[in-house]
Amino acid sequence: MKVDGVPAEEQTVLGEIYISNVEIVSGPELENQAPTLTATTNILLPVGATSFLVKGGITVDDDFDDLTLDDVTYTDTSEVPFVIGSPAVEGVYTFEYSVTDSENLTTTATRTLYVANAFELPDFTEVDPNSGVPVGWTAWHEDTRGGFNISTTDEVVEIEITNIDSVNGNMWENQFKITDLAAFAGEYRLSFQAKADDVRSIVVAMEGNGGVDIENISFNQELTTEWNTYIFDFSVNVDATIKNRNLQFWFGSLVNREGFTAADDILTTLYFKNISIVKTADIDYGDELSFEFQQGFYSDGATEVSPETDALYNNYAVVTPIVKGLLPVGSSIMIEEGYQYRIIFLEKVGDGFKVVHRTGNFTDAYQYVNEAFWGDYDYISFNISSVPTGDISDRLAEVAGMLTLYHPTGTLDNHIDYDLEWSNGFVALNDTDVTASDNYVISNPLTPEFYSLDTVIEVADGYKFAYVVYSFADGVYTATEVSDYQTESLWVDPVFAEDKDLIGFIVTTTNEDTAILVADVDTIVDMHPNAVPHNDETLSFVTGYWADNATEITTGDTSFHKQYAASNVLSKHYFESVTEIMVPDGYTLKVIYIDYDGYGNYVVTSRTSSLTGTITLDSAILG
Repeated sequence: MKVDGVPAEEQTVLGEIYISNVEIVSGPELENQAPTLTATTNILLPVGATSFLVKGGITVDDDFDDLTLDDVTYTDTSEVPFVIGSPAVEGVYTFEYSVTDSENLTTTATRTLYVANAFELPDFTEVDPNSGVPVGWTAWHEDTRGGFNISTTDEVVEIEITNIDSVNGNMWENQFKITDLAAFAGEYRLSFQAKADDVRSIVVAMEGNGGVDIENISFNQELTTEWNTYIFDFSVNVDATIKNRNLQFWFGSLVNREGFTAADDILTTLYFKNISIVKTADIDYGDELSFEFQQGFYSDGATEVSPETDALYNNYAVVTPIVKGLLPVGSSIMIEEGYQYRIIFLEKVGDGFKVVHRTGNFTDAYQYVNEAFWGDYDYISFNISSVPTGDISDRLAEVAGMLTLYHPTGTLDNHIDYDLEWSNGFVALNDTDVTASDNYVISNPLTPEFYSLDTVIEVADGYKFAYVVYSFADGVYTATEVSDYQTESLWVDPVFAEDKDLIGFIVTTTNEDTAILVADVDTIVDMHPNAVPHNDETLSFVTGYWADNATEITTGDTSFHKQYAASNVLSKHYFESVTEIMVPDGYTLKVIYIDYDGYGNYVVTSRTSSLTGTITLDSAILG
């Protein structure tokens, strides 16, 4: 049996289990339960939106009946109903959902639709007579570490700072703010006018993730004794799903802010007017990247998409692998609410792919592809599913369409490494096109990095090859160097790659007079990593163990790992003078058999059972 939570080394427990007198008896009839009806969180739409799926994010289930969204009914109970299909009008709308099973058991759910303008800030014309704060705005301070008086006259907010704790205080413990703003995708400009009786810095902040992980931002702003207009430009990359973005002006203690000291905690009077946030442009995500998909998913270590027989096959759409160059730094990944994706990184293996890493599931509406995103991986795919997961086989294209990929404008104008391809023909110096000829085969231009900066090129007897260096501009490849033909091998390493942005290869027979079929290239050209001979080093041990099929020692700092010591890899030759290994009482030893490919890669092929006592290094052990 397998025991969860126990490392692979000790998971398999062998033994015998005896079962007898098994009976199946009837029990009481199961009582029918009311359906389960789940509505996602409340919905936020921008004014003017025309797309609203009234049942979007609704899930239904039942213990006896096969209920679907078609069985769910809804009623708009708003004072002024929402008009589906028409531009959304600002307001708050309430929808009640209901579903009934075959025995008339009913479940209901309610959710609210908010329609709002982005960053709508009330002006200072209307003032609360009791607090002196403009209607819609909030003034707050911590009871002991902050304090101020506030009033509003002629649309100017005046704040007299009366208390700051420069020892234990924080900058946010005096606040003037507005909360529950709607944030929608776009480029925005915050503008406000302000001054102070004494020159003093404040902090301007925006918080509240909008339900989609919008980042908090803050910046320092020095106020002078004269009125000045201050401007800050910012971006929102995706529409928020809840109204919780806040604009805040902080004037508590600055001592925890880099570059400030207690001397900057000045008790003075601040003045604000004409605060606004306006949209200046739509977000430029770049160009949408189209992709292919199919039913199924990639599992850990998989070399192909899951088979139809897999129980989870119908729950996922899987994206056909995409090369790194099509989703470079600066790209964006977006997913609609109610759906999720898992990032799958793959490596090329022959004509196929192998999964080398899978992330967890992402439900965040927006993800930016930064410098750290790709790591050392070159290909990517995505498993796409609903939240919660369920059968999507009857709406595969719809679910796949919930994932949107963008790459920077002009990405396709740059060179992108696709797969290595061969065609008949050759190029000469300064050529921009391949000259057709059956007597030559030529590879497409690729970066030296495509060859991992560690690839040896060899050709069979009777053949020779030349390398070509290319430049790329305005969508045109130009051969800037064509080497002499050679029969000896060539190592594409960092030294060779220097000053060579793009390279290719031309292969022909030694007499250049015989036709070559593209289909035969694999029998003529051999590309492989540079050979790395194994060298025996002195026997040594580290904490950890060699697991089945492992390519390296499994190490760790847990009590389990500390039960094992694993040796370095040694050849049989190392043990030629050794006839026996003595294992002390209370200890066991496993012999690990490891294969080496000649290029620096080791893999465990088999392991003995735990051995004790005296182990004779005969043919049974050494092979």
